[in-house]
Parts: sequence; C-alpha cells; structure tokens
Amino acid sequence: YKDDVENHLPGFGDNDTNGNNTDDHDVDVNETVLKVGNLFNDWDHVQAVVDSFAKQNGFVANKNRKDLDPVDKSIVRRRTYNCWKAGTYQPKKVEDINLHRDSSSNKTNCKWEVGFYLGKYKKKVRLTKLNNKHTHSCDVATIELAPKNLCLPQEILDKIEHYTTNGRLGAESTQRVESIIGVIKKHVDCGTLLKELVNAIDQELEKEAQYTRIADYYGSNPSVGLVSIYNTIFKGIDSVLEAKLAPIPLSLQRAQMNQALLYQATLVSIDQVKECDVNNSDIIERLYDTPQIRLLELMTDIPSNALKEL
Repeated sequence: YKDDVENHLPGFGDNDTNGNNTDDHDVDVNETVLKVGNLFNDWDHVQAVVDSFAKQNGFVANKNRKDLDPVDKSIVRRRTYNCWKAGTYQPKKVEDINLHRDSSSNKTNCKWEVGFYLGKYKKKVRLTKLNNKHTHSCDVATIELAPKNLCLPQEILDKIEHYTTNGRLGAESTQRVESIIGVIKKHVDCGTLLKELVNAIDQELEKEAQYTRIADYYGSNPSVGLVSIYNTIFKGIDSVLEAKLAPIPLSLQRAQMNQALLYQATLVSIDQVKECDVNNSDIIERLYDTPQIRLLELMTDIPSNALKEL
C-alpha cells in the first residue's frame, strides 16, 4: 500500500477525533499499521488496508456502520469496522421447547473499532477513530482458516464474469467455460471454500474426460474394421470440427462419421441366395442390399481334392 497512502493532510474540523492536526503517517509495505490521521484514496483502498491489518493481527474486521452524504446518497461519508467477535450472542428462542437446540457463539463483546471519514473538500478518506484493544486472544496462525479469508476474492469473481460474459471465445472454449461456470454458480456462495470449488470443477472435468474417452473408443472401433475414419476419409471436415467443438460434441460428430460408412451384415445360408436382378456390371459396393455369403459356406460340401483353383 506504499504507493496509495499519501501524507497526512490538514484535519476536517469536528470530523477529527482530537480536533488537531497530526504528524504524517505512512502504511509500511511489509506491515500494515493503522493510526489516526492515515489517509487513503478511496473506500476500496480502505477495505484492502483494514483486511490486511486484521489478517496480520489474527482477527477479522467486519463492516459495522455506513453514513451516506445527506445531499448525494451515492457518496459514503463515514464507515466503521469492528471485530468479528464484537457484540454478544442473542438467542432466538421459540415457544415450542422441542425446537430449542444448544449452540455456542464466539462473540466476546470485543471493543476493537476503527472509523473513517471522507472529506468534502480534500476528497481523501481519513482514519478518525481507532480502538485497538481486543477482549480475546488473536491467533495469526489460524486466522487463515476463517471463512472470509478462504472465499474467492471479489476481483476473481468479477474477472470470471467478465471473461464469460464479454469474452470473445471460440466454440470449444465457450462450451468448456459454460460447463465450469455452471459448477461455479451451483457451488459458490459467501461461505464456499476455495478447495471445495476446485474439487467440484475437477470432478466436472473428469466426468467430461471419461465420457470423451468412452465415446472415442466406441467411435474408433467400427464393426467393419474401418479405424479412425474421421482421420482419413473425413480428415478435412474433422480438422475444422476439432478447432470449433468441445470434446463431447466432437466425439458425437466423429461417431456419426464412422456410422456413415458402416453397414450391418447378415449371414445367410446357401439356400437363401437368389439370383440378383440388378446389372452385374455395376460396382459391387453399390449392391449393399444384395444377400452375401462366405466363401467357406460355399465350399462346405465340396471335397478339397475337387478344388482346382480359387
């Protein structure tokens, strides 16, 4: 935050807690320090500094109060943060005793609080109030596991929305992203852990990969032994489809290519063979509906010594 935090400016009259100007204050790059008089460019910068300070000191800071400008309601003039253990637990009991349940709370009525004010003329956010005392122990090691610190940052969620809504992606990329976005919409909320989201996406990709492997295996083994038709006869079409389609639609298209050259053979006996009515000078491949018989079946009743030439 070294580049964003500027030197202390003159006070804002009654908005300052002590009414006097203070010395210049800077926020150290390695260790975030909060002092009355610190200046910030905007509320986003305030949020980042408060979160960093709380994380370094082993607690979580939550927004407590927000005061809007009396004239322009879109401008936030004051904002305060308090500790996540502020206040006391107020149980909501119902009349039916069977619906009561025992529960515990981590509220300790902690008094830690920090307040900020956006000046009307200087257009800088100033730290005006700080009570840096806690009524509980703060653990820097375990605060990383707090739900707030495990959620996806809003910046990441904004980028995901931007690239999926406004991105110019190919058909394959778009379908893959839509699949992943469906998983994200289903699982992400304010309490979702990053690890849980990663596992859900991995499972979705594994299902897609497994389906693709099965479909490719089926398509590469046609019953007449024509392996990889899409890489030979339909090579040009397949190259275009491969560039435009996701794995699952691509497998379906390749299966249709294979089926385009497949036929189902039916074995018949010699008694079922009849004279063909079509022109025998035609190409034999066009006579797909003519009954066929194996040569071995024709030689069943012929002695081997009677065969002169094949």
